[in-house]
Amino acid sequence: MIPTLAVVGHPNKGKSSIVATLAEDNRVLIGPTPGTTRKADHFTLRVNGEPLYDLVDTPGFQRAGQVFNWLKAQAGDASERPDLVRAFVETHQQDERFSDECALLAPVVDGAGILYVVDGSKPYGAEYELEMEILRWTGRPRMALINMIGPDNHVEAWRQGLGQYFSIVREFDAQLASFEQRLSLLRAFGEIEESWRRPMQRACEVLTGERHKQRQRAASAVSELLQTALQAHVQMRVDSIETISPQVRETLSGRLLTLINKAEQRCRREVQRIYRHENTAFGEAEINVLDGEIFTDQSWQLFGLS
Repeated sequence: MIPTLAVVGHPNKGKSSIVATLAEDNRVLIGPTPGTTRKADHFTLRVNGEPLYDLVDTPGFQRAGQVFNWLKAQAGDASERPDLVRAFVETHQQDERFSDECALLAPVVDGAGILYVVDGSKPYGAEYELEMEILRWTGRPRMALINMIGPDNHVEAWRQGLGQYFSIVREFDAQLASFEQRLSLLRAFGEIEESWRRPMQRACEVLTGERHKQRQRAASAVSELLQTALQAHVQMRVDSIETISPQVRETLSGRLLTLINKAEQRCRREVQRIYRHENTAFGEAEINVLDGEIFTDQSWQLFGLS
Protein backbone atom coordinates (compact mmCIF):
# COMPACT_ATOMS: atom_id res chain seq x y z
CA MET A 1 0.00 0.00 0.00
CA ILE A 2 1.31 3.43 -0.92
CA PRO A 3 0.69 6.39 1.43
CA THR A 4 -2.51 8.38 0.85
CA LEU A 5 -2.91 11.99 2.01
CA ALA A 6 -6.19 13.88 2.05
CA VAL A 7 -5.57 17.60 1.51
CA VAL A 8 -8.26 19.37 3.57
CA GLY A 9 -9.13 22.77 4.99
CA HIS A 10 -11.19 25.91 4.51
CA PRO A 11 -12.33 26.74 0.94
CA ASN A 12 -9.92 28.67 -1.27
CA LYS A 13 -6.76 28.22 0.81
CA GLY A 14 -4.65 26.69 -1.95
CA LYS A 15 -5.44 23.00 -1.41
CA SER A 16 -5.71 22.22 -5.11
CA SER A 17 -2.49 24.09 -5.89
CA ILE A 18 -0.67 21.95 -3.34
CA VAL A 19 -2.17 18.78 -4.81
CA ALA A 20 -1.14 19.86 -8.33
CA THR A 21 2.42 20.57 -7.15
CA LEU A 22 2.93 17.37 -5.15
CA ALA A 23 1.17 15.15 -7.68
CA GLU A 24 2.91 16.88 -10.63
CA ASP A 25 -0.45 16.87 -12.33
CA ASN A 26 -1.83 19.93 -14.11
CA ARG A 27 -5.24 18.28 -14.54
CA VAL A 28 -6.07 19.46 -11.01
CA LEU A 29 -8.73 22.16 -11.20
CA ILE A 30 -7.57 25.42 -9.62
CA GLY A 31 -9.67 28.57 -9.42
CA PRO A 32 -9.76 31.94 -7.62
CA THR A 33 -13.27 31.46 -6.23
CA PRO A 34 -14.27 29.23 -3.30
CA GLY A 35 -15.83 25.91 -4.21
CA THR A 36 -13.79 25.07 -7.32
CA THR A 37 -13.33 21.58 -5.84
CA ARG A 38 -16.77 20.03 -5.34
CA LYS A 39 -15.83 16.37 -4.75
CA ALA A 40 -12.86 14.35 -3.60
CA ASP A 41 -10.52 13.58 -6.51
CA HIS A 42 -7.62 11.13 -6.28
CA PHE A 43 -4.29 11.82 -7.96
CA THR A 44 -1.49 9.24 -7.90
CA LEU A 45 2.08 10.32 -8.54
CA ARG A 46 3.68 7.75 -10.80
CA VAL A 47 7.21 7.73 -12.16
CA ASN A 48 7.88 5.28 -15.00
CA GLY A 49 4.67 3.49 -14.06
CA GLU A 50 5.61 3.07 -10.39
CA PRO A 51 2.99 4.55 -8.00
CA LEU A 52 4.68 6.49 -5.20
CA TYR A 53 1.83 8.09 -3.24
CA ASP A 54 -1.80 9.20 -3.51
CA LEU A 55 -3.17 12.68 -2.93
CA VAL A 56 -6.87 13.43 -2.45
CA ASP A 57 -8.07 16.92 -3.39
CA THR A 58 -11.13 17.61 -1.22
CA PRO A 59 -13.81 20.32 -0.92
CA GLY A 60 -13.51 22.83 1.90
CA PHE A 61 -15.33 22.69 5.22
CA GLN A 62 -18.72 24.43 5.01
CA ARG A 63 -20.54 23.50 8.23
CA ALA A 64 -17.82 22.53 10.67
CA GLY A 65 -19.83 23.84 13.65
CA GLN A 66 -22.84 21.65 12.89
CA VAL A 67 -20.63 18.63 12.30
CA PHE A 68 -18.85 19.10 15.61
CA ASN A 69 -22.11 19.61 17.48
CA TRP A 70 -23.38 16.30 16.09
CA LEU A 71 -20.17 14.55 17.14
CA LYS A 72 -20.28 16.01 20.65
CA ALA A 73 -23.92 14.97 21.10
CA GLN A 74 -22.95 11.34 20.43
CA ALA A 75 -19.62 11.43 22.25
CA GLY A 76 -18.43 8.89 24.77
CA ASP A 77 -14.76 8.58 25.67
CA ALA A 78 -11.86 9.50 23.38
CA SER A 79 -11.42 5.94 22.11
CA GLU A 80 -14.81 6.17 20.39
CA ARG A 81 -14.12 9.37 18.47
CA PRO A 82 -12.76 7.86 15.22
CA ASP A 83 -15.80 5.59 14.99
CA LEU A 84 -18.07 8.59 15.58
CA VAL A 85 -16.53 10.46 12.65
CA ARG A 86 -17.06 7.40 10.48
CA ALA A 87 -20.66 7.19 11.71
CA PHE A 88 -21.21 10.84 10.77
CA VAL A 89 -20.06 10.16 7.20
CA GLU A 90 -22.20 7.03 6.90
CA THR A 91 -25.25 8.80 8.37
CA HIS A 92 -25.03 11.97 6.30
CA GLN A 93 -23.53 10.90 2.99
CA GLN A 94 -26.89 11.43 1.25
CA ASP A 95 -27.53 14.75 3.04
CA GLU A 96 -26.77 17.64 0.67
CA ARG A 97 -26.12 19.97 3.63
CA PHE A 98 -23.02 17.98 4.52
CA SER A 99 -21.91 16.83 1.07
CA ASP A 100 -18.60 18.71 1.32
CA GLU A 101 -17.84 17.48 4.83
CA CYS A 102 -18.62 13.87 3.89
CA ALA A 103 -16.49 14.15 0.74
CA LEU A 104 -13.46 15.41 2.67
CA LEU A 105 -13.85 13.08 5.68
CA ALA A 106 -14.56 9.89 3.70
CA PRO A 107 -10.94 9.31 2.52
CA VAL A 108 -9.72 10.09 6.06
CA VAL A 109 -11.94 7.51 7.77
CA ASP A 110 -10.87 5.07 5.05
CA GLY A 111 -7.25 5.41 6.13
CA ALA A 112 -5.77 8.54 4.54
CA GLY A 113 -3.47 10.83 6.46
CA ILE A 114 -4.39 14.49 6.82
CA LEU A 115 -2.69 17.49 5.26
CA TYR A 116 -4.49 20.55 6.64
CA VAL A 117 -3.92 23.71 4.59
CA VAL A 118 -4.36 27.29 5.81
CA ASP A 119 -3.61 30.69 4.33
CA GLY A 120 -0.91 32.39 6.41
CA SER A 121 -1.76 35.78 4.93
CA LYS A 122 -5.16 35.70 6.68
CA PRO A 123 -5.59 36.18 10.44
CA TYR A 124 -5.94 33.12 12.64
CA GLY A 125 -9.50 32.68 13.92
CA ALA A 126 -11.35 30.46 16.37
CA GLU A 127 -13.63 29.20 13.58
CA TYR A 128 -10.72 27.14 12.27
CA GLU A 129 -10.43 25.33 15.60
CA LEU A 130 -13.71 23.49 14.97
CA GLU A 131 -12.24 22.08 11.76
CA MET A 132 -9.02 21.12 13.50
CA GLU A 133 -10.90 19.51 16.38
CA ILE A 134 -12.94 17.39 13.96
CA LEU A 135 -9.71 16.28 12.27
CA ARG A 136 -8.20 15.44 15.65
CA TRP A 137 -11.21 13.25 16.42
CA THR A 138 -10.43 11.11 13.36
CA GLY A 139 -7.28 9.83 15.09
CA ARG A 140 -5.42 9.84 11.77
CA PRO A 141 -1.81 11.10 11.33
CA ARG A 142 -1.97 14.76 10.47
CA MET A 143 0.25 17.61 9.40
CA ALA A 144 -0.48 21.29 8.75
CA LEU A 145 0.78 23.47 5.91
CA ILE A 146 0.81 27.26 6.01
CA ASN A 147 0.33 28.44 2.44
CA MET A 148 0.99 32.14 1.74
CA ILE A 149 -1.58 33.43 -0.76
CA GLY A 150 -1.66 37.17 -0.01
CA PRO A 151 0.89 39.80 1.07
CA ASP A 152 0.03 39.99 4.80
CA ASN A 153 1.85 37.79 7.27
CA HIS A 154 0.11 36.04 10.19
CA VAL A 155 2.37 32.99 10.23
CA GLU A 156 3.39 33.21 13.89
CA ALA A 157 -0.21 33.24 15.13
CA TRP A 158 -0.96 30.28 12.87
CA ARG A 159 2.04 28.38 14.18
CA GLN A 160 0.87 28.88 17.76
CA GLY A 161 -2.66 27.70 16.96
CA LEU A 162 -1.79 24.82 14.63
CA GLY A 163 0.86 23.48 16.99
CA GLN A 164 -1.86 22.51 19.47
CA TYR A 165 -3.53 20.19 16.93
CA PHE A 166 -0.79 18.96 14.58
CA SER A 167 2.52 17.22 15.25
CA ILE A 168 4.22 18.92 12.29
CA VAL A 169 3.57 22.46 11.00
CA ARG A 170 5.34 23.66 7.84
CA GLU A 171 5.32 26.72 5.62
CA PHE A 172 4.94 25.75 1.98
CA ASP A 173 4.34 27.94 -1.07
CA ALA A 174 2.77 25.71 -3.72
CA GLN A 175 3.63 28.16 -6.49
CA LEU A 176 7.28 28.83 -5.60
CA ALA A 177 8.41 25.71 -3.73
CA SER A 178 11.72 24.36 -4.98
CA PHE A 179 12.32 20.70 -5.72
CA GLU A 180 14.30 20.35 -2.48
CA GLN A 181 11.44 21.89 -0.49
CA ARG A 182 9.06 19.35 -1.98
CA LEU A 183 11.38 16.50 -1.02
CA SER A 184 11.65 17.91 2.50
CA LEU A 185 7.85 17.90 2.76
CA LEU A 186 7.66 14.29 1.57
CA ARG A 187 10.22 13.25 4.18
CA ALA A 188 8.11 14.99 6.82
CA PHE A 189 5.13 12.87 5.76
CA GLY A 190 7.21 9.83 6.60
CA GLU A 191 7.67 11.14 10.13
CA ILE A 192 3.98 11.38 11.01
CA GLU A 193 3.26 7.71 10.26
CA GLU A 194 5.84 4.98 10.87
CA SER A 195 4.55 2.78 8.04
CA TRP A 196 5.06 5.65 5.57
CA ARG A 197 8.75 6.20 6.30
CA ARG A 198 10.10 3.66 3.85
CA PRO A 199 7.61 4.47 1.02
CA MET A 200 8.38 8.17 1.36
CA GLN A 201 12.13 7.50 1.31
CA ARG A 202 11.57 5.48 -1.84
CA ALA A 203 9.49 8.31 -3.34
CA CYS A 204 12.31 10.80 -2.67
CA GLU A 205 14.90 8.48 -4.23
CA VAL A 206 12.81 7.90 -7.35
CA LEU A 207 11.94 11.59 -7.74
CA THR A 208 15.59 12.62 -7.31
CA GLY A 209 16.64 10.16 -10.00
CA GLU A 210 13.87 11.32 -12.29
CA ARG A 211 14.78 15.00 -11.76
CA HIS A 212 18.39 14.21 -12.78
CA LYS A 213 17.11 12.59 -15.99
CA GLN A 214 14.77 15.53 -16.63
CA ARG A 215 17.66 17.98 -16.34
CA GLN A 216 19.73 15.92 -18.76
CA ARG A 217 16.88 15.75 -21.28
CA ALA A 218 16.15 19.48 -20.92
CA ALA A 219 19.83 20.36 -21.33
CA SER A 220 19.94 18.23 -24.48
CA ALA A 221 16.86 20.01 -25.86
CA VAL A 222 18.36 23.46 -25.16
CA SER A 223 21.71 22.38 -26.65
CA GLU A 224 19.93 21.25 -29.80
CA LEU A 225 18.11 24.59 -29.95
CA LEU A 226 21.41 26.51 -29.67
CA GLN A 227 22.93 24.46 -32.49
CA THR A 228 19.87 25.02 -34.66
CA ALA A 229 19.83 28.77 -33.95
CA LEU A 230 23.56 29.24 -34.54
CA GLN A 231 23.46 27.31 -37.80
CA ALA A 232 20.20 28.82 -39.06
CA HIS A 233 20.36 30.65 -42.35
CA VAL A 234 18.06 31.85 -45.11
CA GLN A 235 18.91 32.89 -48.63
CA MET A 236 17.52 34.88 -51.54
CA ARG A 237 18.86 35.29 -55.07
CA VAL A 238 19.78 38.88 -56.02
CA ASP A 239 21.29 40.35 -59.15
CA SER A 240 24.31 41.76 -57.32
CA ILE A 241 25.53 42.82 -53.92
CA GLU A 242 25.02 46.43 -54.89
CA THR A 243 21.30 45.91 -55.54
CA ILE A 244 20.48 44.59 -52.06
CA SER A 245 17.85 47.00 -50.74
CA PRO A 246 16.77 47.61 -47.12
CA GLN A 247 13.54 45.81 -47.96
CA VAL A 248 15.45 42.68 -49.01
CA ARG A 249 17.50 42.76 -45.81
CA GLU A 250 14.33 43.19 -43.74
CA THR A 251 12.65 40.27 -45.55
CA LEU A 252 15.63 38.00 -44.94
CA SER A 253 15.92 39.07 -41.28
CA GLY A 254 12.21 38.36 -40.78
CA ARG A 255 12.55 34.89 -42.28
CA LEU A 256 15.57 34.13 -40.11
CA LEU A 257 13.82 35.27 -36.92
CA THR A 258 10.75 33.20 -37.82
CA LEU A 259 12.95 30.15 -38.32
CA ILE A 260 14.64 30.64 -34.95
CA ASN A 261 11.36 31.45 -33.15
CA LYS A 262 9.82 28.20 -34.39
CA ALA A 263 12.84 26.29 -33.10
CA GLU A 264 12.53 28.07 -29.72
CA GLN A 265 8.86 27.19 -29.45
CA ARG A 266 9.56 23.52 -30.26
CA CYS A 267 12.23 23.52 -27.55
CA ARG A 268 9.90 25.20 -25.06
CA ARG A 269 7.16 22.64 -25.68
CA GLU A 270 9.67 19.81 -25.25
CA VAL A 271 10.99 21.22 -21.95
CA GLN A 272 7.42 21.72 -20.72
CA ARG A 273 6.66 18.09 -21.62
CA ILE A 274 9.80 16.88 -19.82
CA TYR A 275 8.75 18.64 -16.60
CA ARG A 276 5.05 17.70 -17.00
CA HIS A 277 3.85 21.24 -17.69
CA GLU A 278 2.63 20.68 -21.24
CA ASN A 279 -0.85 22.09 -20.50
CA THR A 280 0.43 25.21 -18.73
CA ALA A 281 -0.62 28.48 -20.37
CA PHE A 282 1.88 31.33 -20.37
CA GLY A 283 2.44 34.74 -21.90
CA GLU A 284 5.62 36.58 -22.64
CA ALA A 285 6.71 40.05 -23.63
CA GLU A 286 8.75 40.67 -26.76
CA ILE A 287 12.29 41.74 -25.91
CA ASN A 288 14.84 42.90 -28.45
CA VAL A 289 18.06 41.82 -26.79
CA LEU A 290 20.30 42.12 -29.83
CA ASP A 291 19.07 45.35 -31.38
CA GLY A 292 22.32 46.97 -30.26
CA GLU A 293 25.92 45.92 -29.87
CA ILE A 294 26.28 42.56 -28.09
CA PHE A 295 29.58 43.38 -26.36
CA THR A 296 28.21 46.01 -23.99
CA ASP A 297 27.54 45.87 -20.28
CA GLN A 298 23.78 46.14 -20.84
CA SER A 299 23.63 43.31 -23.37
CA TRP A 300 25.87 41.13 -21.21
CA GLN A 301 23.62 41.66 -18.17
CA LEU A 302 20.54 40.66 -20.18
CA PHE A 303 22.21 37.28 -20.66
CA GLY A 304 22.94 37.05 -16.92
CA LEU A 305 26.68 37.47 -17.41
CA SER A 306 29.15 39.64 -15.56
